[in-house]
Amino acid sequence: MFILLFKNWSSLKPGGKHQNIPIFLITNKKTFNDLRVQNIQFPNEISWSDDMIETLAKVKTKYVLYL
Repeated sequence: MFILLFKNWSSLKPGGKHQNIPIFLITNKKTFNDLRVQNIQFPNEISWSDDMIETLAKVKTKYVLYL
């Protein structure tokens, strides 16, 4: 998914207009090794909603696009 995101949204590339937009991967155990992606892991997940509340507390942006 991230490969297609960076390929098709060229302004996210280094030097692009939106290069500083934070991108997060919320997961239980997997990671995506790219400096543009911040991994947030919940290896001992309680529930999807608890994880989402905790994630939103960590994300300090005006808007969130959740996919």
